[in-house]
Amino acid sequence: MDYFEKVIDFMNSIGIDNLISVIIGALLSALLSSHILKKREKEKTKLDLELETVKEVLYEMKSVGDKLVSVHQIRDYLLESFNNQLIKLEDGQNINLSIQSFFEYTQKDIRENFDEFQKSWFAFSETFISFILSFESKEIILSRFIGIKEALVEEEKKTRLLYNKIFDIYNSSILTKVTYSERIDEEEIELIKSMNNEVFIDKRTDITVILYDLKIELQNEYLSDLFDFSLPRRKPQNSEFFVYTSGYVHKDTDGE
Repeated sequence: MDYFEKVIDFMNSIGIDNLISVIIGALLSALLSSHILKKREKEKTKLDLELETVKEVLYEMKSVGDKLVSVHQIRDYLLESFNNQLIKLEDGQNINLSIQSFFEYTQKDIRENFDEFQKSWFAFSETFISFILSFESKEIILSRFIGIKEALVEEEKKTRLLYNKIFDIYNSSILTKVTYSERIDEEEIELIKSMNNEVFIDKRTDITVILYDLKIELQNEYLSDLFDFSLPRRKPQNSEFFVYTSGYVHKDTDGE
């Protein structure tokens, strides 16, 4: 009996109805297996993209935090010291080479401090922009964290405006007066002090807090199931302080 005859004999033995059921069952089984396989491939691709994204974003966030900490603070006490030394030189009392040398050193120190301040702020800005661009290129994956990103952008903008004011005062007035040995206005010194404190105490803390919350939320969202562990959220002692969580919807307060 050749192969064809065997097939005919098999079909006759099971009956046409049973044969149709077998064929339909085989087709359904193949379709179901294909569907399950595609679903698993999709889930694996999704997981791979999520892990790649969170790795990239967390790295960028660490860079932002490092650059923020590295921003040089304006040493505003140098401005007062400059004025005090200049008064002594102008009075002509007990003038000696050491006082003159110290005054020249202070002039140099003020210029170098501002230069360090400016360069370190620009370095932070470049890193921050890189982080935001990286985040926004993956917003489909990071959709639950867009609100936190928007809050971070707003705080950076407020901080940048303060920095710009400091730059303007230095470039339009203070550096010129330091170069030509003219007294710095007390109002300018007080304004620099005020903005300096706001930048390095208030605004830098605000940015750091948001970065911390985002770091916790990202890890819990994408890594906690893999490692069966969740990180605790920040618990401020003052209940009025806000804690940013996934799904947060940001309201722009920039105009307030």
